[in-house]
Amino acid sequence: MVFIAKLFVLALTAAATPILRRDAVTVENDITQKIGPQVQALDNDVKGFPASGLTGVLAIDNDCNALVTVVNDATSDIHNAGSFSESDGTSVLQAASNLISIFLGTLSAITNQAAAWEGFPGDKL
Repeated sequence: MVFIAKLFVLALTAAATPILRRDAVTVENDITQKIGPQVQALDNDVKGFPASGLTGVLAIDNDCNALVTVVNDATSDIHNAGSFSESDGTSVLQAASNLISIFLGTLSAITNQAAAWEGFPGDKL
């Protein structure tokens, strides 16, 4: 849940506030080339569970930790970005919006797998 909150903050920050000293291309690349692949890796690993067993659990944990790092780095870039046009802001928001549906699907898959998570360390869903 923290990840989705940070992703929404990232999207809203990029679209709604003036960005201070980096360009929109940097922010959009952070979303499409760093966050996007990490969200997709997490989605793939979650959808591969429970068949993947403990190996899958470890992969999901690694994916989550990597996603937090990438989102934090992207948020830092947003805070250091320069102002950009309305069309650039729209492009950044669209890039973030594309990831939200994937991430919501991932969260839904985790919810549907709740019973499969029982017995693994940290299984408090």
